[in-house]
Amino acid sequence: MATNNLTIRYRREGTTYSGELWDGTQFSGWEFRKIIGRIHERMLAIIAIDTPSVTFIRSDLKIERPYRLEEALCQLIKTDPVAAVRFMSPNPVTIRIRDNPPVKRELDRKSTEPQELTGSILVVGHDVLADTFGYWVYTSRIKDRSKAECLVCGRWASLEESGELKVLNCQECGAPPLLLELANDKWLRLKTTELINFATLSGLERLFIPRNWGYSMGGPWVDVSRLAEKYTQFKKEKSYVCND
Repeated sequence: MATNNLTIRYRREGTTYSGELWDGTQFSGWEFRKIIGRIHERMLAIIAIDTPSVTFIRSDLKIERPYRLEEALCQLIKTDPVAAVRFMSPNPVTIRIRDNPPVKRELDRKSTEPQELTGSILVVGHDVLADTFGYWVYTSRIKDRSKAECLVCGRWASLEESGELKVLNCQECGAPPLLLELANDKWLRLKTTELINFATLSGLERLFIPRNWGYSMGGPWVDVSRLAEKYTQFKKEKSYVCND
């Protein structure tokens, strides 16, 4: 039976984990990435509008305390498990999202009630996904929702309706129209593969991607060839996370 709450009981054994999944499946000697990979696969298998919640219970402590992941982090596991593993792994590389300082949060260690487990630099919802390289590339909209960043020239381009999609039509650079999906009021997005194909067919050598991962590649201007190489590497990492 499908459930919208995935609970994982675990204990640490050095650098690996053993325990029990939500369906009673026992596991032993798993790396952290394998646990996240199984959660990702289960989320995709559940036919539901809302992303399932995830609760971790560490069983090798004197007091078992459930830790419930924040909704945005659950969405990240479902959408981009590779980024989720990087974000949640011990001793991660610190990525400062915008210039916000880390927020310290103390957990109530006497309470046995579920507590939300959040990252100190986690930004809510699609803000996380926009700044993380993965299946989607995001572009932001201005407040009146009539324009969005052009991924070709970086200027504000007009948006037109096309059913459930938006058409980005930039009069400044004259780039071919680009179909975008509405993520929320702030963000539009398209699949990374579609953007690479668009750039290749249009003869573009670089794209305007003012996201954190774009700046890590020397952005905001990112070479299309490097973008294609990065996506190939991402797929290899995705395969590693989700496979045994």
